[in-house]
Amino acid sequence: MSYQSEAVLENNLVKQLQGLDYSRVMLNTEVAVLSNLKSQLEDFNGTVFSEKEFGSILNHLAKGNVFEKEKSLRGGFQLTLDNEESFYVRFFNSEEWDKNLFQVTNQVTQEGTYKNRYDVTLLVTGLPLVQIELKRQGLELKEAFKQINRYKRHSYWNNYGLFNFVQLFVISNGVDTTYFSNNPSPALTFKQTFFWADTHNRNIRELSAFTNAFLDPAHLGKMLAKFIVHNETHKILMAIPLFRILFTVALLLYSVFSFGQNERISSGSPAAFTKNMGQIIDQTGKPNPDVLYLLNIPGLNVQLRKSGFSYDVYEINKSDIKSGTPIQHQPAHLGRHSDRIPDSTTALSFHRVDLEFLETSDDLVIQKCEASAAYTNYYNVPGREEGITRVTSFQRIIYKNLYRGIDVEFFIPSKKNKPVEYNFVVQPGADISAIKMKISGAEISLKDNALNMELIHGNLKEIIPKSWIETNEKEKEVAVTYTKLKDNTFGFKLANSENLDSATLIIDPTPVREWGTYFGGYQSDGSSYASMDYDLHDETVYATQTTSDNIATSGSHQTNHFVYSTALQHNTGLVMKFDKAGDLIWSTYYGGVGPTEFFDIKTDNENNIIAAGFTYADTHIATPNSHQESLFSQENDGFLVKFN
Repeated sequence: MSYQSEAVLENNLVKQLQGLDYSRVMLNTEVAVLSNLKSQLEDFNGTVFSEKEFGSILNHLAKGNVFEKEKSLRGGFQLTLDNEESFYVRFFNSEEWDKNLFQVTNQVTQEGTYKNRYDVTLLVTGLPLVQIELKRQGLELKEAFKQINRYKRHSYWNNYGLFNFVQLFVISNGVDTTYFSNNPSPALTFKQTFFWADTHNRNIRELSAFTNAFLDPAHLGKMLAKFIVHNETHKILMAIPLFRILFTVALLLYSVFSFGQNERISSGSPAAFTKNMGQIIDQTGKPNPDVLYLLNIPGLNVQLRKSGFSYDVYEINKSDIKSGTPIQHQPAHLGRHSDRIPDSTTALSFHRVDLEFLETSDDLVIQKCEASAAYTNYYNVPGREEGITRVTSFQRIIYKNLYRGIDVEFFIPSKKNKPVEYNFVVQPGADISAIKMKISGAEISLKDNALNMELIHGNLKEIIPKSWIETNEKEKEVAVTYTKLKDNTFGFKLANSENLDSATLIIDPTPVREWGTYFGGYQSDGSSYASMDYDLHDETVYATQTTSDNIATSGSHQTNHFVYSTALQHNTGLVMKFDKAGDLIWSTYYGGVGPTEFFDIKTDNENNIIAAGFTYADTHIATPNSHQESLFSQENDGFLVKFN
């Protein structure tokens, strides 16, 4: 690739986007951005807004931070027209994303603390949803990343905060191109940028190829509609990287038949491992054959693969918008369900942990047992209009000869206190030390014979409640413990010497999710930098940030939350402590006037709490006679604090 200046990169990119059916617009001023937004919303909603009506829309759009604006984008707005009639304004069509209106502009100028010009902006229905920052070939991508963070601090909040609607950023120097989701600057690091990849998992680095693959309106619309995930725990957006996208159509059961009759099975139908017959697809709409069977139960997916399995812990949260009422003046292109206001928006937060079996036998055979009487038909798989029918499910899946003389059985437990059950069956004479499991996707620790996996929703433990040997139809309970083989790789060992030459050993690991709780106030709480630790009494300490002013406990270190008297909601640090049962012991703010956030928290061998972070605040941070008593930087300084 020959050398290209930043200006050449920008001009070529705009021309390429026009060739992908983006409408070219020149929006060099803040007034032009607003005028274009009005005309696009009018076209999209099939009506004309008066200046007063458009002013009400702008006031609605101006509310909230990045996370809350994303909800406004999908949720719409109930507008009272000048004639007192009610009209539901849509900003984005998540169901038929190709019906949205796509535009490209460049060199938008916006003035806040400083005057900034943004390289290339992609607008959807008039709202800036994708921002592209370019650097000339030879410069590191980090420079573009830093530039975006400066824009976010200096000018994005101006002009009704419209640029805080940006969902995705793309940064490129022509040779390397990555993308990342929009979040508060303290929650963003360069490590959270991702390459896109082709169907063979080869990174698409060059800008022109990335544009064709990722920024094509059909693909970008789907990405914005389906793969920008609300992380309600940390109040951030997540653009799922390619290797994490597993869109499981099996969760959407459109028609289920039992015994050949048209009988709808309720959501309370028995759990089972559903065979993948092509209904599980990836983000490109292509079949994902790596998943052989899927178990979906409330809060947990279990994916079975040839080489291992995954726990996919998820939470689905709904936010009420307004009770459904008929909508007037609604254009036909918004879809067949657009005659009612949606009752709620849905946010999904998830965390997947992969367990891989290492050094397995070449004689592995996967067997399915205890077929369910019902079967499922899927009519919502892209490219399969005829449907995928008679998909079967099973109560038990056996990995026969996973290791020599060792099987693994996955089955639906009879006891409801167990979400799923799998047993290692070690036949007489087999070697228990052959079992090796590598765990990825979470911080793992081995404590009290339990594998502790730190998830965004809390902890997931895998314990061994019971193991036993079977001899002559008799059972004898034995003690089996986990053993760490190397980093993130574990096996089993017998706690006591047992003769297994003529006995079958059963090991029964079980996943257990410990307590979980919401914690927050009336504004935004949490971040991707939130940190957690345990003290000597197994009590949990947690450090994060908040914009809420009503969640510190009485008598704590700092009960007031200092915020600027502007429309911006500035965060301050927040530390809390929970007992072993998950009950709150205390919570305190930490920080003065200006953003403050914790990066890490630990406890020492005397149960003191030590935490570190960054701050823009010049009060309520340093104690008298400390190492540095005042803020030196005009940007931000780090801090270290110790609580007894």
